[in-house]
Amino acid sequence: MNPTNKQLKRFWEWCGLYKDLATDGEHYWFKEEEIVSPTDDKGNPIIDLNNLFRYAIPKLGGLIDGLNVWEGTQGWVWEVIGQEYETLAEGQNKDPALALFWAIYKLIKKKE
Repeated sequence: MNPTNKQLKRFWEWCGLYKDLATDGEHYWFKEEEIVSPTDDKGNPIIDLNNLFRYAIPKLGGLIDGLNVWEGTQGWVWEVIGQEYETLAEGQNKDPALALFWAIYKLIKKKE
């Protein structure tokens, strides 16, 4: 399952990115004076493991103790582990990046 634009906006803003209108009328995502690229056809940063580990994982900081990943019968599974080895959130998808996205997104929703 792919995230909606609303879910993507919530996720990337939680990661510390913000969307700004450029002089040419296009919207770009920024963090610390850098344009985040590549983006999808809707202008959102691409959900890949590079972007997730660059922007999302550092934001989890002291909230988690680790991550587990394995390939299950229905696709990739990412498990977010808490400090007492409990499962805080889990995401599953045929795409490993989307599986991690959903695990982090579930954790964000729990913490808000």
